[in-house]
Amino acid sequence: MGAPKTVIELVERFERNIESYKNSGYNETQVRREFVDPLFAALGWDVDNTQGYAEAYKDVIHEDAIKIGSATKAPDYCFRIGGTRKFFLEAKKPSIDIKSDPSPAYQLRRYGWSAKLPLSILTDFEEFAVYDCRSRPVKTDKSSKSRILYLAYTDYIEKWDEIAAIFSREAVLKGSFDKYADTAKGKRGTQEVDASFLAEIELWREALAKNIALRNPALNHRELNFAVQLTIDRIIFLRICEDRGIERYGELLAMINGEAVYDRLLGLFRKADDRYNSGLFHFTTEKGRHDPPDELTPGLVIDDKILKDMFKRMYYPDSPFEFSVLPAEILGQVYEQFLGSTITLTAGHRARVENKPEVKKAGGVFYTPAYIVDYIVENTVGKLVEGKTPKQVRKIKILDPACGSGSFLLGAYQFLLDWHLQYYLDNDPQVWAKKKDPPVCSVVKGSSGILPESQDAASNKLLPCEGEVAEGRRGLSRLSHPPASRITPSPLRGTPPSQGESFKLTLTERKRILLDCLYGVDIDSQAVEVTKLSLLLKVLEGEKQITLFATERALPDLCDNIKCGNSLIGPDFYKNQQLALFDDEMHYKINAFDWQKEFPHIFKTKTPGFDAVIGNPPYRMLQPHNTEEDILAYLKSNFVAAEFKIELFHLFYQKAVTLLKNGGHHGYIIPTTILNNVYAEALRQWIMNCCSILSIAVAKDRVFATADVHTSIIISTKESDSKKRNEHKILTCAGESKEFNSITLPYSNIRQLRFDALPGHVWNILINEDNANLITRLNKEFAQLKSLTIINRGLITGSKDKYFSDKKISETYVPIIAGSDVQRYNITPYSQYVLFERPKTSGGCWDKDVHLAKHKLVIRQIGYKPTASILTQPIAVTGNIFTIRADNIEEEKYILGIINSKLIEFYWKVMFTDFKSSFPQVTIFSLSQIPIRTIDFSNKTEKRLHDELVSLVEGMLGLHEKLAAARTGDAKTRLQRQIEATDSQIDRLVYDLYGLTEEEIAIVEGAN
Repeated sequence: MGAPKTVIELVERFERNIESYKNSGYNETQVRREFVDPLFAALGWDVDNTQGYAEAYKDVIHEDAIKIGSATKAPDYCFRIGGTRKFFLEAKKPSIDIKSDPSPAYQLRRYGWSAKLPLSILTDFEEFAVYDCRSRPVKTDKSSKSRILYLAYTDYIEKWDEIAAIFSREAVLKGSFDKYADTAKGKRGTQEVDASFLAEIELWREALAKNIALRNPALNHRELNFAVQLTIDRIIFLRICEDRGIERYGELLAMINGEAVYDRLLGLFRKADDRYNSGLFHFTTEKGRHDPPDELTPGLVIDDKILKDMFKRMYYPDSPFEFSVLPAEILGQVYEQFLGSTITLTAGHRARVENKPEVKKAGGVFYTPAYIVDYIVENTVGKLVEGKTPKQVRKIKILDPACGSGSFLLGAYQFLLDWHLQYYLDNDPQVWAKKKDPPVCSVVKGSSGILPESQDAASNKLLPCEGEVAEGRRGLSRLSHPPASRITPSPLRGTPPSQGESFKLTLTERKRILLDCLYGVDIDSQAVEVTKLSLLLKVLEGEKQITLFATERALPDLCDNIKCGNSLIGPDFYKNQQLALFDDEMHYKINAFDWQKEFPHIFKTKTPGFDAVIGNPPYRMLQPHNTEEDILAYLKSNFVAAEFKIELFHLFYQKAVTLLKNGGHHGYIIPTTILNNVYAEALRQWIMNCCSILSIAVAKDRVFATADVHTSIIISTKESDSKKRNEHKILTCAGESKEFNSITLPYSNIRQLRFDALPGHVWNILINEDNANLITRLNKEFAQLKSLTIINRGLITGSKDKYFSDKKISETYVPIIAGSDVQRYNITPYSQYVLFERPKTSGGCWDKDVHLAKHKLVIRQIGYKPTASILTQPIAVTGNIFTIRADNIEEEKYILGIINSKLIEFYWKVMFTDFKSSFPQVTIFSLSQIPIRTIDFSNKTEKRLHDELVSLVEGMLGLHEKLAAARTGDAKTRLQRQIEATDSQIDRLVYDLYGLTEEEIAIVEGAN
């Protein structure tokens, strides 16, 4: 295509005046207006927002840069698609040597790295440099470090097609920019921003903990954790506010000059209390504030050196972090990991940091990805706001009963902010801006960046309104439109604002939405404080002027919204208990929470309960070795799901439903085992008696990359009317985890499932209109395997090295095989022996009559379907094998043919697939339900079919023995063909035994 005329003229004009530009003090603003803006307009970007889109939808955000010495505190441009950042651009004046000067490159890479963007651009038009921002920037890096593309202005015309193929708006929309970023990916360097920031605040925690413990010997370990956590939270809050232009830049850095640093820092904290009205800075008792003030941290003694070292590491150029662009979810991810550790005290009152016991057992802390949060929020909160006004929406109450670092509450808050802004934009924003206590204010583009405006209610005049609109993570039109409309927002309806005018939510409106709608509870007091911190930073997102404190304290007090307590245990725990029997540690573990008392405005109403409960509850099993007897007894008496194996997520699911009002929406991401685990059967039936299940979405791959847990998202509503529960259809899907990234259903493999097709004992989401009748018939007309045979699991020693041997040491050692030795119709010869004396740490079946029987069916535990063979020798089996014994060997061979048939493979996939991409498992619970065609041996036809099947199975066993012994390729090929032919005969015979029609056979064959 070649360069457009505009670009050719830009290059020619720059060529003519280059010396003047470089020597006459030509500044960044002139470069931006005269060259960078038209250059990127030629690439298809709406640089000046000529479409008149709202701030949340603009292609390009021009930052009103704050100059601090030689450092610029915000990137000059942020290029976005649908409100999502794609890359930054930093503009410099032509006198800067971009190719050789390391300072501008370091500055740009700090922005991109802190915002977790793959690429960003540095240019003065004379030079155009692209940097990979995925490696940690270091102030000593050369300018060439992580630079992946360098062009001079003289290259623009010749290489225009290449530039446009990567950086044009169309190229970004089509994914070419992302592909280029992937191919440009080199060595990542030290750490990405989340891991690096985590390491940084962990250093702060350790240093503060050790020093505070040393200088404040009267503190116990809980007070120490409180003091360290709150001090870090306060410092991070103020530091982020500095980089966002809310606080005066460098106030914390100034603390390194002089002594008594902590005393002076307390002065900043007290000033912040006056300015923000937040529980984060709450030192004195005030009317209307329910939480007690912090009387502990003002009395701390902290050495100057500790704080000075912290502050030095938080500022440019020593710090690689640019807090003004650090995404909120990154802070949440970091804190989620941070909260996985706690500070303990040794006998000598020395502090040390170690993982919490529950985190050790779980193998780490796992943060919920943003796309999962978005999916759940949109399918719960998104449904609740449909067709409502802001006044009605502010009556919606949303809860996360295990809020952690607050990711779901942040997601819900962002959604509500976006929704409210869109509502006002669609309904005459100028009118709303002129109301008393207006929800929106005007943001007008002026001659030097953004000049915001707001309304003074008393004078009815427009006054400066602080800052810019906070970027939403997602466009709003996704609520009711297909994905394409998310990328190109529709023009505003109603009376459109004037050209260049835009609107934002006022700070008052943002506070109203937060206080009216969002609630959270967590048993961890530190998590509660982090959630508050994250939400408070979200309130201030986009505010940039210190003058916002002129008329009001800026932040809400969240003590009535975010609370610390045990969501599962109420005050009735202490009924008939002697409180004196419990020590302080036990009381902290119990942490009983009275929902009625803590949220009276929600539960003491005509329609009590929350409108939505969302989240990712903890996944942990409670057993006698890790949970006190009194707590287990309470849970068993209050939760239907608290049976032999008590899974926390089972309990939280039941609790969530009880906290909902009738018609309320519920959305959780939880392990997929809830669909078919035997221990969740009572819970499944309870849910179906209380809820209408709207959708079940199953991930094929792991959502949590480092956690060996497979998850599903279940969306439901609480419904007391059984008729209404049964009249709808359930949307289900099972696919790649990336499909959750789609904003709305349906997926390509969406199914509609009849409610009555989900019996409580198993939720078979792969049942559909095509296969439902066949599955129902197989379940109703044929006997279950457990009624005809004895099923056992193999032995588990608990100490393989001690009990297993490669040779027969004594008569008490018997041959044994493992799951990997079992193939379809074949078994690898045994090569190990086991000491047949049951140890204390053992499990499974240790019955010698089972293991040393002359014959038995064996099925391996790991697999997408049952893989079965038969043992005709007295050989033991390990715990990853199930054994099945019938009355005689012929019956076992008959059952073997059925289990290995296509019909049972089809049945298994529909009924018992666990959707795991790694280590899918067969269970006794599932095996026991396989439908078996029983034989009336007095009926000649039935006996003949039975005998034919046994004969074919015997032939198949013999063929596999020959295949294992074959040495030539020709022999193996010939035997494999015979096996395939015999398999087909077995499948056809099984179809006849079960009376399948040709249509049903086609369903089975198609599914397989």
